[in-house]
Amino acid sequence: IKKPVNNVSWEDANKFCKTVGGKLPTEAQWEYAMRAGTNTYYFWGDRGKDASPYAIYSANSFEEGPYSPAYGPQEIGSKRANPWGFYDGAGNLREWVSDWDGLVSFEFYIDEKDPKGLSNIFGFHYEHIIKGGSWRQDSKMMEHAKSDYEDARFWADDLGFRCVYPSNQTRKPKDILTIINKHKKKVKGEKLAETEAKEVIESPLAKDTTAAKDSSATKDSSATKDISAVKDRISLPAKTPVANKVTKPIQSTPTV
Repeated sequence: IKKPVNNVSWEDANKFCKTVGGKLPTEAQWEYAMRAGTNTYYFWGDRGKDASPYAIYSANSFEEGPYSPAYGPQEIGSKRANPWGFYDGAGNLREWVSDWDGLVSFEFYIDEKDPKGLSNIFGFHYEHIIKGGSWRQDSKMMEHAKSDYEDARFWADDLGFRCVYPSNQTRKPKDILTIINKHKKKVKGEKLAETEAKEVIESPLAKDTTAAKDSSATKDSSATKDISAVKDRISLPAKTPVANKVTKPIQSTPTV
């Protein structure tokens, strides 16, 4: 059992979930799973009931101070799960979901089943919904109906995510790690190829070759100027039909 991943933006969270074959949940999916069939403020009951056995929040984490081991994100499973077996549906880390949020939106209808939230077809907003509350926040922010939003590039030490997968697809931690390692090798290979290409471009041999080309070009340019100067000094006979001797210009072949 380890601590959840934090300090991650929506963009990176979304990319990770897609890499391992899943996606970020919609707000409706997230709330449905964390409520686990309940209809109260929290899956353990309403306001006023002690949240400490179920959640990591300001009262038992942030307020303990930075020198306490209870300060900051804690291990997954250190508090009780909800009736469906989900941990940290309230507290520990706030979590990104896929839905957009913003001041301007255009909605023509609302899905009755699994609504996807606001659309962004006109590009007026770039914020995404955040759910769940965190170790820095009070119990009110952990209410399942509560939500916040941030820029998709934002990250923080109390912000994380979880992925969802199709119902006919099961992922074991070992399978996910295999996919992640393959992705890392691919990225590493791309970076290595890019570095090698850069080294070739910046190598002394490449620079010498470029300098030689520049020198050759300079010599050619000087020779052309000398020929032009000679031509300028030669006067053509007045009756020579110059126009008839002029050929069409040679068209350069474009480089593909």
